[in-house]
Amino acid sequence: MSDSLHGLFAARERMVDTDATEYVTALFKLAKTYDKLGEFEDAEFHYKKAASTAQKKLFLGHPLLTSLLEAYGKFLKRVRPGSEHAIEQQATFSREKYVDPEMLAANILEGLGGERSTPQTGDMLRKTLR
Repeated sequence: MSDSLHGLFAARERMVDTDATEYVTALFKLAKTYDKLGEFEDAEFHYKKAASTAQKKLFLGHPLLTSLLEAYGKFLKRVRPGSEHAIEQQATFSREKYVDPEMLAANILEGLGGERSTPQTGDMLRKTLR
């Protein structure tokens, strides 16, 4: 990777707290691009960095986190068979949280800086999502 691209990512990484989804999305796109180019070491590096950042900054069940973990698992299955099991388990767990309306409501509220979901807020969000 070029020095200027490293510099851009270093600057963006310092701003991760403002919008982690943009940073994780950029890393995810880079990982997929390196994968398509056949540069598997670079792809794996960016998948790892994206997954690590997403797990720290996004709530469990976040669609971006879930998609990232699923793609990373598929990548590992292709490139390093047998090493994908832990990532696939994390993806499955995140997917389960994503489709559970009560947990999704709680995670959305927590991600927005609100309080944990009560039965009433879970019901309201469930109605909204229908």
